[in-house]
Amino acid sequence: MNNTRFPDSKLLDFVKYYDSNNPNHRNAFLKIASSLPDNFYNNDAEWVKIYRSHPAKKIGRSSAGVSLDVTYFSQGDNYRDAHRTCFSSSCAMLLNYLRPGVIRGDDDYVREVFNRGDTTDSWVQIQTLRHFGVTADFVQNANNNTLKKYLNRGIPVPCGILHKGSSNNPSGGGHWIVVIGYEDDKNTPGGGYWVVNDNPLVCRTVSVFNHLLGISSEWEGIKSLIKVERQGKRAGVDYD
Repeated sequence: MNNTRFPDSKLLDFVKYYDSNNPNHRNAFLKIASSLPDNFYNNDAEWVKIYRSHPAKKIGRSSAGVSLDVTYFSQGDNYRDAHRTCFSSSCAMLLNYLRPGVIRGDDDYVREVFNRGDTTDSWVQIQTLRHFGVTADFVQNANNNTLKKYLNRGIPVPCGILHKGSSNNPSGGGHWIVVIGYEDDKNTPGGGYWVVNDNPLVCRTVSVFNHLLGISSEWEGIKSLIKVERQGKRAGVDYD
């Protein structure tokens, strides 16, 4: 008899070649299960959390910037208040990227928002994100470096903007978008581009600003943003 312990990686072969129609395979795995402690069988077990987590999404990087593959949600098809839920749809895109599978779409998020208050209230958005496991802050004193820092870490940033008028003199009641990347370009006004997921009623998935003055002192077009402080673990990697 060979009692030599085979490597952990060998266990993956047993899983890979498991045949649900083979009673011996089934009985073998049930035999393993019967020898495990009770705390192995609950949703808080570490192996369950790792197994159910989604692989970390690859950050698209170039010498000039970053681009995140953030799924677009349109506010235009929201189940209620479609004309005024840009803030909620933007935060839903953030949540879906950081914790894929937690919501099926932005309607799931919007329902939780209105369970707590109104879609335009920042504290409601912060509490709703926390409900889904993402700790964030609402800030109004960020700058370009703040935005780039989070994008470089693979975290999209919902931003509140003044969306009417010129970039030098913006106006309007406000609108929320999600910044998903940037590209430095010294040949453009302001030195580069922000890449965003926008939420107009007419669907527009990705748009580009023509400058990097978005939240600097030179231009007050972006007036506030959601800054993620803690998003838990994804695929066993701590992103705090």
